[in-house]
Amino acid sequence: MAARTLKGASGIAATSLEIGTMCFALLYVFGIFNLFGLTVMPVAFNGMMSGLALTLTLWLLPATKGAGDRIPWYDWVLTLFALLPAVYVFLFYKKRVIGSMLASPLEIVLTALMIVAVLETIRRSVGMGVVYMTIIFPIYALFAGHLPWLLHGPSSSLARTSGYLFLFNDGMFGTTVEAIATTVIAFMLFGQLLFMSGAGKFYMDLALSLFGRFTGGAAKSAIAASGLFGSISGSAMSNVATTGIITIPLMKSVGYRPNFAAAVEAVASTGGAVMPPVMGTVAFIMADYLGIPYANVAVAATLPAILYYLAVFIQVHMEAKKMGIATITKSNLPSFAKTLTAGWYSLIPMVVLIFLLMVMRMDAVEAVGYAMLTALVVAAFKKETRFTPRKLAEALQKTSESLIYVFPICVGAGLLIGSVGLTGLGIRLSQMLISISGNNVVVLVILSAFVCFLIGTGLAMIPTYILMAVLVAPSMIAMGLNAIAVHLFILYWSVLAIITPPVAGAAFAAAAIADSDPMASGWIACRLGVIAFVIPFMFVFNPAVILQGPWSEILIGIVLSVIFTFALAAGLEGFLFSRTNLLQRVMLVGGGVCLIALSWYVRWLGIGLIAAAILWQWRQRKKATA
Repeated sequence: MAARTLKGASGIAATSLEIGTMCFALLYVFGIFNLFGLTVMPVAFNGMMSGLALTLTLWLLPATKGAGDRIPWYDWVLTLFALLPAVYVFLFYKKRVIGSMLASPLEIVLTALMIVAVLETIRRSVGMGVVYMTIIFPIYALFAGHLPWLLHGPSSSLARTSGYLFLFNDGMFGTTVEAIATTVIAFMLFGQLLFMSGAGKFYMDLALSLFGRFTGGAAKSAIAASGLFGSISGSAMSNVATTGIITIPLMKSVGYRPNFAAAVEAVASTGGAVMPPVMGTVAFIMADYLGIPYANVAVAATLPAILYYLAVFIQVHMEAKKMGIATITKSNLPSFAKTLTAGWYSLIPMVVLIFLLMVMRMDAVEAVGYAMLTALVVAAFKKETRFTPRKLAEALQKTSESLIYVFPICVGAGLLIGSVGLTGLGIRLSQMLISISGNNVVVLVILSAFVCFLIGTGLAMIPTYILMAVLVAPSMIAMGLNAIAVHLFILYWSVLAIITPPVAGAAFAAAAIADSDPMASGWIACRLGVIAFVIPFMFVFNPAVILQGPWSEILIGIVLSVIFTFALAAGLEGFLFSRTNLLQRVMLVGGGVCLIALSWYVRWLGIGLIAAAILWQWRQRKKATA
């Protein structure tokens, strides 16, 4: 549902709340409270942030499409439902945490009020499907003892369930909300500061100057620019809305079909979630779960992310060749030298961030804090990019507005995770997956991919990843699979729903800009992003693809994965040196799939099929030009 524009006193209240929410978050994130001797415990902070963010959602997203520009009375009532529990947790959590975790009658009522507010904001921001998914888990916690088979577990009293969900670190205000309220908010603000300082135009012009003159240059430039911003923002849909208004018309202007242009933007924006160095901030959460330095996660994710974008690059190149799409005329392209000379300073904040994260191994929030200060200092050297108090307030406001589509799902995910922890469902699900798979690791991996994809259709990337790290990852690791590979596997399969119909949120958002058929754009996005469906199976069975293992195996893994990516992209696009026939496409795709196998007999078969298809195509072209 689209956000409404509030006017009058309602508008002033909403703007004040947006800026105030961000200021409150930054005071906690950067330790300002501690400087004044104020100790705010994580759950207390998470609870207050949840109340503020849910209030924003209630105010900015109307209950019905016909709502006006004022906050109606029922939204004020729901505001109390969101804020009263939040204020209670913020003020009294420190005292309650050392007492009984059974909820008092007042706390049971406050838990119920917060759940109502969460469900209503989820309905407005995502839809009823996720509401059903969210509410079923707390109900399950109450009645697990009455259910059969693997769903059977210990029933929990209302007081215990409420206490666990409302006051415990694994409940509504636990890990998922903390990730959004600290790391993600900091990176969202960093991205907003970069964009408003002119870095957005610079990165787009730089991409055009580098790729625009080549075949498929418009699409290649869109991929580079959208992938970069997608990595920082962590939200494919917001990235589509930001960069898509530039890239999609550009692709259409040189001859790309609207459906295809929308799909390219959706896939490029979605890929930011798996592209180091930031990976939409999920890399930092993954590092915490694995207990390893962030740099290790970033290095492991590098080759799969490169292969993802390589596959998209190859397909837009071949689409341009196949459809005879013209290159962008030189007169319409920015000069690389002039672009770099005029805007090189826009690279400094990103360079600082990468240096602090990868070389200095600094904490993510601390690193992005220094990167934000760098962005403000760099912007101050030019009058047109300088941040005035009004402009800084606008950056805070825009960042805060992005929370309304993220926070409700994350608080709801806290309900899911809390209920799973309370009932021990996670352990039983791991046992169930291993049992159903018959201790066959291949079957287990396929089942795990299905579960991740299914949950990803309803939840955002970060809550999906966290939930799957609890539910699915343990069973895969127990079967002997590499832990980093497993966590990257569930990350990939958690984000795929955003480009896959019938959900395909990123593709649908891009289709609205391109004025194209949403479903058609979604299916094309699936084809362009097909590597994301397959590469996780490669690296989960062959960790060399994520640069884990002996260097000899890593080098072989790199070569085979590049050949695989080329063959798969060419086969699906139906073009190599010229249009391919059905048999040639089957040979390319089949040969590529053979390279996933660990057996060298199968790998050599795949290499032979790919080589035969290439030779066949080359001879056809030679005859055609003779």
